[in-house]
Amino acid sequence: MNRHEYLTYRRLVRDNGTYALRWVPRESAEELRRLLREQSKVDPLAVHAGVLDYQRRHGRAWHHAPEFPHLPPGRLPR
Repeated sequence: MNRHEYLTYRRLVRDNGTYALRWVPRESAEELRRLLREQSKVDPLAVHAGVLDYQRRHGRAWHHAPEFPHLPPGRLPR
């Protein structure tokens, strides 16, 4: 699948949903399904950054790590 095909198929999927993969050649459809699955995964660091940004905007920023007094300094729970 070259760039032009990718852009065409991606537009087709965006306009018609994943049903449109039935109109695409089998090899290209499998590759597009794999790409769509990879793109739909949530990045936990991006989610955490969004939470921190929200807290800063609303004055609820937590600038410290949680304390664990029962552990030696520098150790975190597993």
